[in-house]
Amino acid sequence: MIHNYHLFTRGVRNGNFNKIELLDFTTQAAEESSALSAKLSALGLPVNNLDVLIAGTALAHGVDTILTRDTDFIGIGKISDLSIRMYGIATQ
Repeated sequence: MIHNYHLFTRGVRNGNFNKIELLDFTTQAAEESSALSAKLSALGLPVNNLDVLIAGTALAHGVDTILTRDTDFIGIGKISDLSIRMYGIATQ
């Protein structure tokens, strides 16, 4: 989960991983995750439950962008306010 996308990528390029903020899984994160899971299920979109927990945690903490290679997040991005930035794979 990236709160500050540019800071993260700059840190990774320089090998400086101490700039990555870890986010707690809270009650609000569980509620966000549950709501995402219900929406995905209602639409028949299969998504890994751990990805739903990651997205719910991001939403609960006000994160607006997730940088990932995991294509499950494309579906999550379609039903949430999260911006999903894919890297390392071709997207349509």
